[in-house]
Amino acid sequence: MGKITLLRVIKNGWQNFWRHVWLSAAAIAVMTVTLSVISILLVLSFLTNLSLDSIKDKVDISVDFELGTEESVIRNYEERVKQLPDVASTRYISADEAYLEFQKRHKDDIGIIEAIKELDENPLFPSLVIKATDISKYESISNTLKAEAAPAVHEINFEDNRRAIETLGKLTSGLARGGTVLAILFALVSVLVMYNTIRLTIYNRREEIEIMRLVGATNAYIRWPFIIEGIIYGLVAVLITMAVLLPLLSSFVPKMNDYLGISLNLTSVNSGLLWQLVAVQLFLGLVLGVLSSTFAVRKYLHE
Repeated sequence: MGKITLLRVIKNGWQNFWRHVWLSAAAIAVMTVTLSVISILLVLSFLTNLSLDSIKDKVDISVDFELGTEESVIRNYEERVKQLPDVASTRYISADEAYLEFQKRHKDDIGIIEAIKELDENPLFPSLVIKATDISKYESISNTLKAEAAPAVHEINFEDNRRAIETLGKLTSGLARGGTVLAILFALVSVLVMYNTIRLTIYNRREEIEIMRLVGATNAYIRWPFIIEGIIYGLVAVLITMAVLLPLLSSFVPKMNDYLGISLNLTSVNSGLLWQLVAVQLFLGLVLGVLSSTFAVRKYLHE
């Protein structure tokens, strides 16, 4: 395709876009919703996985021992625990260390600090913190410890962590399944709307197209202006989607950072996720636009 022909094709595609501006706006609106849904699902999936990783780092099994248990007893117990195949590491925390960590954790809560200071003795238990080689191994380790509990063991704490992991895991799988269904549904709606929009454009220009065919215009020359029109739909939808999505991310991500205790900036130009979103949106926008216009023109040219 020569330079002059290419420019003429692009010009015709641009004119097609503006000739039925309200239909074009409807097609762009549907595509924008589609790209927004897919982008939000991608961000949610990323943040959910990040949340799961954050929880994984904090997950452990805490074995509390009776007050007054001698350190030698706990150390012997620790050596036995280390022999378990799925244990990665252990850390002994004395009652005094637990008391200091408690004070640091609640330093801003004056009421709690004052209440614990009024007690005659340290109420916190000495404990052994156990890390597993993999998050899936915690339950088997917990079951083993409970089955072989020593007399000095007061409590084995794992249930709260297990419930958090299971809840987040269910949320992740639910988002993946529901998101896939929504993305496919909106993608099909987008293709259908753009298909009908371009079909209507073709119908309104049917006499002009017939004249072009009579004077020797090839199918490619007739087809490309409509493909360009579909590409314009996709590009405009991407721009609108990013214009809407970036402010939402700017307000949402800081709250997520506070919740997870991380420092993530998804809207920074240096953010890999931001460019992944742009790339995914460009790809989907162009594919949806080209496919819908190609199907519409092919059906007409084959009639």
